[in-house]
Amino acid sequence: MDERSNKTALSLPLAQEKQQQKGQLEKYTACSKAISLTQEQKTKALATLMRWYNVGNYQQICDPPLAAVSQPKARTIGEITNALGRKAARLILIPLITELSQFCCKRDVMDENMIIACADAIVSSQKDLTIPEVMLFFHRFKSGVFGNIYGAITPLDITSNLHKFRETIFSLREMKEMQDKQKRAKENRDGAVTYEEYLKLSQK
Repeated sequence: MDERSNKTALSLPLAQEKQQQKGQLEKYTACSKAISLTQEQKTKALATLMRWYNVGNYQQICDPPLAAVSQPKARTIGEITNALGRKAARLILIPLITELSQFCCKRDVMDENMIIACADAIVSSQKDLTIPEVMLFFHRFKSGVFGNIYGAITPLDITSNLHKFRETIFSLREMKEMQDKQKRAKENRDGAVTYEEYLKLSQK
């Protein structure tokens, strides 16, 4: 088997796994709309969210940036908190914050208490943002959009810059909404008939 065949063979299981995760995410979305979930449903839903919203999926979720606000199944932090509990929302964010801290400073990473405090602050103050939108912020943070931060980053570095980044997120949401409107308008135009065509159809 040549190198290209090996790569194809390896990529197929990965693609199937991604598709399976998407399917599980859709099931969670349907469950989250219910008034209440059983503990077993909550545990499964949290496991699904943590598998999907992880550092390995940054490119798929955040590239291009508009993709982060274009996921119809994404729920806000507030919705996740209401459906699964505050601890669940915090557990989703903790690995992402940990990886961000390690990326920015290998030696003086934030300790466990600081990471938990940071996650709690985001859960409390950013209820209207989705996890993909927060991941987009982390992705841009690592890209140097907010400049160089000398020394170890702190929870305040993250929360203060996330607050500023909200304007970018809302601008992306507006851009997505405009694109959707233009798409619907085009579809309506493409599906419209002329008056002459209408007369012909009405005579049949």
